[in-house]
Amino acid sequence: ATTLRSRSVSSSRGRPLSDATATGGNVVDVVVDVGEWEMARFVLPGGQSGNPFSRNYGDQFRMWQLGDAFPIAWSRDAVERATRARLVLRPA
Repeated sequence: ATTLRSRSVSSSRGRPLSDATATGGNVVDVVVDVGEWEMARFVLPGGQSGNPFSRNYGDQFRMWQLGDAFPIAWSRDAVERATRARLVLRPA
């Protein structure tokens, strides 16, 4: 697993991510190596809405605490493997 809370990865303010704290609003951790796109990872600990009453609010929180993250599919093959459903819209 890729660790997001590493001393070798810094936030935009130059602080190590392990020392970064969120005081409000939505938070997302994303790590992207543009030289190796398939290693990109993300985690959204407070859910997409940030609403504590949402059923998905805390479902990624433990993963975030552990410094773990979901892979981001970039290549066509990776997207095809990760696809759960497909919606095709056709003009009328």
